[in-house]
Amino acid sequence: MVGRPEDALLYKGYTVDPQELEQLLLSRRGVHDAVVVGRSVPGVGEMPVAFVVADAAHPTAEELIEFVAAAVPPYKKVREVVFVDELPLSPRGAVLRSALRDRLNPHAEHVRTTEEGTHT
Repeated sequence: MVGRPEDALLYKGYTVDPQELEQLLLSRRGVHDAVVVGRSVPGVGEMPVAFVVADAAHPTAEELIEFVAAAVPPYKKVREVVFVDELPLSPRGAVLRSALRDRLNPHAEHVRTTEEGTHT
């Protein structure tokens, strides 16, 4: 795992490291910034969704999804791309992942259950 364990997504029983996907997206020309968070899907878990800041001649969402899919196992691929002008930041400059999750899951509480059944 490249990123922080608390940022990991659980999708169809697999652990997905958002930072691994972010690094892939950032390696693509035209992508200036990228953050991957989970969209809650009943019975599936957290579907990986990328928020991307790109230049004017950026790749399409489909191109980015295919780019990532070519480099990772099927369970890890990004399922959706949302283009944004900027990412929400804390006063210290850290990306507010919770604000992005709220955009995807406006009515969900952000309490996840780990495989052992404890809450995080």
